[in-house]
Amino acid sequence: MTTKIWIEEGVIWDLDPIARPGFRRVKKLAVKLGCSVHVLSGREGDHQPDSLHPDGLAWDMQKDKFTKSDLLVTLGDEWDVIEYDWGFHCEYDPK
Repeated sequence: MTTKIWIEEGVIWDLDPIARPGFRRVKKLAVKLGCSVHVLSGREGDHQPDSLHPDGLAWDMQKDKFTKSDLLVTLGDEWDVIEYDWGFHCEYDPK
């Protein structure tokens, strides 16, 4: 299977430079797992008041073959991953 990056129509895909390495690591994980990355949300849309989406520090993606554990290990300690029925919310949020 060829790994593809799908950006949902209407998504404003403009990650902050500090968050881009995290997404590149997720793309490498997708290659390893033999799946694709389908981004559902970036900077656009209505999010919680404290959301990092408008700052380009978060994205939402479908699950495919990813697990929360895979993403946490891949992204590292500076990232939070929240799992939902539909997919994952990944955000750069160093403490």
